[in-house]
Amino acid sequence: MKYDKLAEVYDFILKVPPFVFLRESEDPQIRKFFAKVLKKNHTVLELGAGTGYYTFDIAKRTKSVFATDISKKMLDKFKEKGIPDNVKIGVLDVNKLPTNKKYDVVACFGVFEYVEDFPSVFDKISKVCKKYFIFTAPANTFPMQLYAMTFGLFGAKIVLYSKKQMETLLEKSGFKAKITFAGNKDTLIVLAEKHNL
Repeated sequence: MKYDKLAEVYDFILKVPPFVFLRESEDPQIRKFFAKVLKKNHTVLELGAGTGYYTFDIAKRTKSVFATDISKKMLDKFKEKGIPDNVKIGVLDVNKLPTNKKYDVVACFGVFEYVEDFPSVFDKISKVCKKYFIFTAPANTFPMQLYAMTFGLFGAKIVLYSKKQMETLLEKSGFKAKITFAGNKDTLIVLAEKHNL
C-alpha cells in the first residue's frame, strides 16, 4: 500500500462510504478503552498514526505521545493540523520496530491488516510495552475476506484472524486480552494488558 500517494486524500476518504462506516463502528469502543486505561502520567507509542486521527485524543489524556507512521507524507499532513506540545512524530515501519525504549501504552489502528508476521511484531511490541496495547485488526468474516481478495488484486496481502487466534498470539507475546468487535463485527478491537512476568 502506497501511503505517500494516499496522504493527500486520506482524511477525505475516511469521511466517505465504506470507510466512514468502519470508523464509525470502531470509534466508540476505541475511545472507551482510552477512557479506561490512559492516564496523565502515561507515555504512548502510536504506530500508524497517519494524519493524527486518534493522536489528538490520546495526547489530551497522557503525558507524551510518540506518533509514528510508515509514510512521511502522512506525517506532513498531520503537521499541517498543528501538533500538540506533548507529541513527537517520526517515520517508522511497524515491522522494524526498535526495542530500545519502553512506553506505558502502545496504540495501533488500521495497520495490522497489512502485517503478515504478527508473532514477530507482537514480540517486539511486548518488549516496548509496559502496561497496555490497544489496537484494531480485521476479523475473519466474509465481508473482510472479500476486502482481502479485492486488495489482493492490487498486490496487498491482508491477514485476517479470529478472536481465538488473536488471543493465542497475544498470550504467546505476554499479553492478556479483552477483545470486542466493532459494531459491524468485521473488526477486532483489542485492549491487551501486559502480564507481570
